[in-house]
Amino acid sequence: MQRIRRHPQLLDAALAGVLLVAGLADTARRPELLHPVTELFVLLSVGAIALRSRAPLLMCVVAAAGLAGFGLLPETTTPLWGFVAVLVLAFSAGANLGGRLRLAGVLALLVAAYILQVATSARLRDGEVSWADVWITPLVLIGVPALAGGLLRHSRAQTRRVRELAAELAVERDHHAAAAAAAERNRIARELHDVISHSVSVMLVQAGAAEALLPPAAPALQPVLRVRSAGRDALAELRRQLGLLTDGPGPGDPMPGLDDLRSLVAGVDGQLEVVGDLDGISSPGVQLTAYRVVQEGLTNARRHANGGSARVRVVRSEAAIEVTVLDSGGGDGGGEGGATSGGYGLRGMRERVELYGGELTAGPRGDAPGWRLCATLPLEQR
Repeated sequence: MQRIRRHPQLLDAALAGVLLVAGLADTARRPELLHPVTELFVLLSVGAIALRSRAPLLMCVVAAAGLAGFGLLPETTTPLWGFVAVLVLAFSAGANLGGRLRLAGVLALLVAAYILQVATSARLRDGEVSWADVWITPLVLIGVPALAGGLLRHSRAQTRRVRELAAELAVERDHHAAAAAAAERNRIARELHDVISHSVSVMLVQAGAAEALLPPAAPALQPVLRVRSAGRDALAELRRQLGLLTDGPGPGDPMPGLDDLRSLVAGVDGQLEVVGDLDGISSPGVQLTAYRVVQEGLTNARRHANGGSARVRVVRSEAAIEVTVLDSGGGDGGGEGGATSGGYGLRGMRERVELYGGELTAGPRGDAPGWRLCATLPLEQR
């Protein structure tokens, strides 16, 4: 079956062979027919089916000539094999031809069917011909199969188009996924660069200050020099490794922190409440994580809160900083913000918070409609 699907000419040849054997066997049993001219027209009428996939228009022309010639021979009638051949030819013309070529092929078969019908009807009825029978029968025998073949051709075209669209969508989806992955790599590299390189740079500055304060013969001078050298090597290696994650030059803009919360909240018409002094938080990683938590909470509120407002509360204590994002909408908390959804945004945010020894919770508010996202980040990293 797979071989026939790959090579439809095999099916065409088999079908033509079966009908040809039937036609030749039928004519051989009738000595009153004009031999071997009758066999020649049978061969043209039925053998043309072998061309239906490779040359369908030629099939119609050859078959029409064979059918018309067979009908004009004396003592011929419309046999069963001829009826089947006409159905197959008309269906093949509709399925394998399009536009004007289909019209030309169907008209050629229709003319041959009229000639065959008129001639055989006149012989069977001693010259009396029912014109309604003559005009309607060929039209039905040719028109209905041709219409069915045309519908099949249209269905095949639609199937091919759907497959092409699916392939294009798959390629587009891969491009979007690659672009999103590249953007995420760039963002991670930028954050790592600004957070870790800042800490290493501070270490180098402190080591340089210690070197300047130590006398040349101090025993601690060589360890301090080695610390500075190792710090420079680590910073250079860090930049080389992060270059593998990025597509272009290193990041230049500073990463956002707690000082940028007010503009972030104002951008979505939210409310910001700050309790305590946010100055003096030395860890840029903690500041960046708190900013990302607020950003994630506002994004989820905008997506799932059905237009409700959002309120951000930041509380600074001696031991930790607590960030809470509340929305007042009637959303179900789906997507990335849902408590049970397991979305990648919430999951990644929880991992980021836990990296700094903190805790992230998300779920219904309980005191009012809406959802609550809360993160607690210790200021003393363990």
